[in-house]
Parts: sequence; C-alpha cells; structure tokens
Amino acid sequence: MHTVGYILSHSFSGSTLLTLALAAHSEIATVGELVGVNVRILSDEQAALDYLCSCGEKVAECPFWKELSARLERQGVEFRHPRLGTRFTLSSIPFLNQVLVCSLRNQALENVREWLVQSIPPFRQRFKKIAATNAVAVEQVLRMAGKKVLIDESKSHVRFVRLASIPTLNVRPIFLTRDGRGVAMSARNRGVMDFAHAAKSWARFNKNAERMIAATTHACLHVRYEDLCAQPSDTLQKIHRFLGLNPEPWPPPKRLFEHHILGNDMRLRFDGTITFDARWQRELTEQELQIFSQSTGNMNGHFGYE
Repeated sequence: MHTVGYILSHSFSGSTLLTLALAAHSEIATVGELVGVNVRILSDEQAALDYLCSCGEKVAECPFWKELSARLERQGVEFRHPRLGTRFTLSSIPFLNQVLVCSLRNQALENVREWLVQSIPPFRQRFKKIAATNAVAVEQVLRMAGKKVLIDESKSHVRFVRLASIPTLNVRPIFLTRDGRGVAMSARNRGVMDFAHAAKSWARFNKNAERMIAATTHACLHVRYEDLCAQPSDTLQKIHRFLGLNPEPWPPPKRLFEHHILGNDMRLRFDGTITFDARWQRELTEQELQIFSQSTGNMNGHFGYE
C-alpha cells in the first residue's frame, strides 16, 4: 500500500508553496497536481506544448516525464501530454460529468450519487479504470523517485474522497486553509472572480471540505498557510509525522533537489524562501472587509482568524 499526502485547499491558499516545501523531505516525491495541467491551459494547443516542468524543461521534452510516460504505457496506462488521465471524468457529456464530479453540497445526495456511480455499469467501469490509473501513477512516481510518500496537490475534496476509496492507497488528507480575506483578494487580483464571489467560494469550499472529510474514516491534519509562513520548520515537521515519516528540519541542510512539479508559476521560481503574503491587510477597503464578513459569517473565526 502506498501513502499519499493529499492537500485539500481552496485556490490561492498556498498549496504550491506547501508542496514545494514538502518536496524537500528525503522520503517525499511529488509532481504537484497529480491530475496534470489545468484544463484551461490544455484548450490552447501551443500553450500545452510549451508548458514547463518545474525543472525548466518543457514537459514534452523533460526526461522525467518521458520516463514516467514510458513506465505508464508499459503498465497499460495511456499518457496524454500534459495530462495523466487521472481526473475522475466519468462522462463525455459536460453537464452530466459536472453532476458526477462536483460537490453537491449535501452528504445524502453525494452518498446516493456514489452509489449510482458504482451501480451503473458504464460509470462503474470508467471509475475503476481511472482509479487503476491513479494507483499506477502513484506507484511509478514513487518508484522513479525512490521515495515512500507521494504528495498530491490536486485540492479537490471530491477527488480526495474517490482517491481514498482506492484500496491500494493510504490517503492522508492535509486540509490547508488561508485567511479568506487573502484568498478573496488573490482571486480578485488574478481576475478569476470578483471579491464577493471569491469570498463565498472560499467559505463554501471549506464547509464542504470539512463535511466530506468527516464523512470518511480518515484522520485529517489541519494546516494554516499563516503558520507555515511563521513557523515553517515546526509546521512541516508536524506534517512529516502525520505522513509517518521522520521529521526533517527546514530549511533543508542541502540545496533543494531537482523536482518535476505541475501547478502555478511559483514552481518555476521557488528558491526555498517562505514569505508571508499579507497584502490583503493593506489593500482591502472597508467596503470589501464588510462584504467578506457578510458573505462568510463565522467561517474565518472557525479557523482561528480574527
């Protein structure tokens, strides 16, 4: 059985920073998001071909990804650059797939959905194929790296539940949160959504993540982005122990080893420096702070933020 540290988090919560820091551990391997490159990048063929691995090479030309591709193909897994075929895409019909793979925000409805997925032959067969692909991908990345634990930074809570159902994987959830005001500001600044919608999205995601974690039998470790930045060594060592590893200090005693990570642009410029992004404390207006308070209720306080 292979151990997977699965990072659940809303976007802009520091998951790439945490992944890069964990990758410095001598027994941890990662490719960042095990689901591969974001689908929005894939829609642009040239952007997909030019997509860089964190080592600086194009994924299509990177020796690591070429070797992983060959290993997966020998195991009967089709590797389609720059994706691994590990997303739980259960239907080619967009609306139906949305219903099958997204949070329904209700545990009873999701239990019924999972029963249907396992009961209807086409969905069950598709699910088993994708589950097998994930298991093979985890095994081969660990074998190539010679490590004990793989970190999957894919973030989705629905993916966590489905990954955790694979009997050959020991999935340990790391629930990463960041002050919602910082998350909403980052989403606004990146043009992903306006501030009010980002605040509601943050609260909704974390509420659903807690609900879905509670519905499983898995122990979960809650990690705050702010604690990672303020006390990186203590925070990372707590995660090491949670993953069943001997804790190692931060910063690592030697230069960060080469890694091959997919994700946001931080993967290309990380030099081992962990800094706290506190811009929201200076940039948010009183109106935006009021919007956030009205949108999220007590969720921020629930996670220990003022």
